[in-house]
Amino acid sequence: MNPRELVLDGFRVSCLDAGSFTIARDSMYVAAAGGGRRPLPAGTPERFVLAMNAFLVEGPAGRILIDPGLGTKPSEPGARLAELVAGPGLSARLAERGLSPGDIDVVINTHLHFDHAGGNTEDGPAGAIRPAFPNAVYVIRKGEWETGFNPPARDRDSYVAADFEPLAASGRLRLVTGEAAPAEGLSVIPTPGHTAHHQSVLLRAGGTAVLFAGDLVPTAAHVGFGFIMSYDLDPRLVLKTKRAVYDRLGPGGAILALPHEPRMPFGRLERDGPRFELRPLD
Repeated sequence: MNPRELVLDGFRVSCLDAGSFTIARDSMYVAAAGGGRRPLPAGTPERFVLAMNAFLVEGPAGRILIDPGLGTKPSEPGARLAELVAGPGLSARLAERGLSPGDIDVVINTHLHFDHAGGNTEDGPAGAIRPAFPNAVYVIRKGEWETGFNPPARDRDSYVAADFEPLAASGRLRLVTGEAAPAEGLSVIPTPGHTAHHQSVLLRAGGTAVLFAGDLVPTAAHVGFGFIMSYDLDPRLVLKTKRAVYDRLGPGGAILALPHEPRMPFGRLERDGPRFELRPLD
C-alpha cells in the first residue's frame, strides 16, 4: 500500500483525508493539446473518485498546511458535487495526530477554487465566518486573490468569497508574487494554467524534492502530457508549465504530492525518454 506519510530529512509530510467526490469520464480525460481525440486507457470507467487531499508539513519552521479542502461550512458549489463524502473535517484529522487548528502556523493555497480553499474559513459565533486556523498566516498568490473577487466567466462557480474574503480582516494574510519562501525548506512557485495565478509548493529536504503540485497535476492519470481535466482554463499553458517544472525538478526522482489522487497521493516522478510516469514509493 502506498504511504500516506513521509519522513524526510527534518520533515514529516502527511496526507490528510478531507473527503471525496466523483466526476465523469469526459471531465477526467480531455486531450491536453486541445485537438482531436486520444484513445482512453483500457478499462476506463464512466466515473472517477477524486480525493480532496490536504497536506501537512511538519518541520523546522512549524506546521504548514497545504490546501485545506472543502471545509465544513455550507457551500453551494460543494453541495453540487456528485457523490460528495465530506468527511469529519480537518479538525478531526488533526486531532488524530494530537493537534488542533490552533497548532497550524502557515496555510498555503495553491489556488482558491472552493474544493481547495473552502477549509480556509469556518462558521463562527452569530453566523460570522472566521479563519479556521486562527494562528496561521495564509499564503495566497496576489493575482489569485484578485481573481477570486472577479473571476472569468467560465470559472465563476469555482470561487466562493466566504472561503477567502474574511482572511483580509484577520491581519494574517500574506499575498505573494513570483517565487517566495513562506517557511524554511519550502518555496512557492508560479505554475499557471489551471488558473492564471496557480502556484505549487516545493519542499527540499536533504537531497529529496517534493512538489505539492496542486491542480497542475491533480491525479496520477495527469502526470504525463496526454490528458488534462476539463477544469483547466488554459490547457496549452498547463503543458508548458508542467514541462518547465519537471525540468526544474531534474532527473533524480522527485516525489509528487497529488491533491485529488485517492490511491497514490505520494509517488515518484520518473522519466522514460520523453515520457513521465508516477511510480509507487519504495
